Amino acid sequence: MTVAEVGGRLGITRASEKSRLKSRLRELDADAVSVLARNKDKTHRYRATLDGLAALNDHLIPSGASAMREE
Repeated sequence: MTVAEVGGRLGITRASEKSRLKSRLRELDADAVSVLARNKDKTHRYRATLDGLAALNDHLIPSGASAMREE
């Protein structure tokens, strides 16, 4: 399972849902994908303890200064 934003809420994406989404995206052209992806360029900011961050690290995409730091 992966963490994903579903319908405006944070949820879990199961392998079967991920597979259906990939199949649907393969059938669409660039214009259709762009229409479906509109308004999806939002950044959500959260605070977490170091322990919480370590647990979530594999599920996050760093942005801004976090993306620039060396691991």
